[in-house]
Amino acid sequence: MKVLTGVRYGGYSKPRGLGEMVDLFHKEIKMHIVLGKHPNILSLYDWGFMDWPAGLGLGRKPYMLLEMAYGGTLFHAIQMHSQRVQCAPPPKDTRKKKPPAWWSKLFGLCTVRIRKEDERKPATAPPPKLPALSLDAKITIMVLVNALRGLTHLHKQGIIHRDVKPENLFIASKDTDCIKTLSCRYMIGDLGLSVRADSSGKAWGGAGTPAYTPPESRSGGCWSYLGDV
Repeated sequence: MKVLTGVRYGGYSKPRGLGEMVDLFHKEIKMHIVLGKHPNILSLYDWGFMDWPAGLGLGRKPYMLLEMAYGGTLFHAIQMHSQRVQCAPPPKDTRKKKPPAWWSKLFGLCTVRIRKEDERKPATAPPPKLPALSLDAKITIMVLVNALRGLTHLHKQGIIHRDVKPENLFIASKDTDCIKTLSCRYMIGDLGLSVRADSSGKAWGGAGTPAYTPPESRSGGCWSYLGDV
């Protein structure tokens, strides 16, 4: 469940007023209705206004009942992975040690003879081998594929997200087995800053998190589909 309290994140410090908060709430609801159901978009199930208990200090606030992301956000997963890497033992030195001097003197002559015989044989270069991808690289590709599928659906509906970042990419499953099989599902969420693009595929107005905002939107406030990528 997402409750709009007016508190800003992502570099903002000034809280939103009630009017702005309600406008963003209705705007996000409309975006979810336009997008419908998609496996890489966080689904919306219900929304409305609720009078929260006095002890919470929320009063009457809008809420959205969204699809449960059991794995949290991509930002949280990156933090957890970084902590595991820092706590891991240092890798063992697998480099071959240089033989002692007496070894070279004793077997140096045999080595020279073998090399000369090898030079007589025709050289056949082995076919080039592509480097094997590490697990981290495979996971990165999996995240990008899921995010691009979600963005493709947004852009086909004429919507620019304007705030794509690890905090807004949600992981559907908490089970880590999907990492081994590369079958994890990532979903784009937080459509409060999304806008409909005009006929030229652009939108105007400053928005987004400064660290993830494209340069063209900072200077003139112009957004396009490319800004999400």
